Amino acid sequence: MFLPFEKMKLRVEIARSDSDTALFYDLMHYGEMILKFAVAGIIAAIHDDRDRTRYGFMYRLLRASGIGDWASSIDEILIGPAAQHLSNAARIEQRELTIKCNSGEWQYDSILALYKCIETLDRAIDPLSNKVDGRKWFSYFANLRNKTKGHGALSGESISRICPYLERSLNIFVMNFSLFNNRQWAYVYRNLSGKYRISVLRKNLTK
Repeated sequence: MFLPFEKMKLRVEIARSDSDTALFYDLMHYGEMILKFAVAGIIAAIHDDRDRTRYGFMYRLLRASGIGDWASSIDEILIGPAAQHLSNAARIEQRELTIKCNSGEWQYDSILALYKCIETLDRAIDPLSNKVDGRKWFSYFANLRNKTKGHGALSGESISRICPYLERSLNIFVMNFSLFNNRQWAYVYRNLSGKYRISVLRKNLTK
């Protein structure tokens, strides 16, 4: 597994032995990590162009006021004008997040679990379509985050009902999205002497 996610899952397991509330908030932190790594990875796949499209997204997100800015940015990259600048290799991830999926496919199942979380808090939510595309996961997670950590106070009962669905959604997404399973990841740091230090985050290209 992707190393940062392995470490976060260890934290989740510690929280599980504490309380449902601790588990919920660590799952939310985990979800925010997943979302931001996914968006950052897709941005990294944008080729340089004269309009500096990749830099524009990086500039915006470094100054983002909330998780919703990240969710809307990936929509723009996947289906907006920026899509033409994606590398050919990234078309796999683009297709996974834009193709319409049915129940039983990992994209649909991960979104359905998030939908169940939101439905617990808002019974007036519009019904989930029979087919959804994977990018919906990002807007649903942003919605859940705003209803809970952002602007809401949850009861213990609601937290206990949400946690299993939330954990299921995160696990399905992480275990199936190609960006986290079939790509090499590394953290590159340049020190004051000009030398680079490279920390491998994932090098095994098989699931």
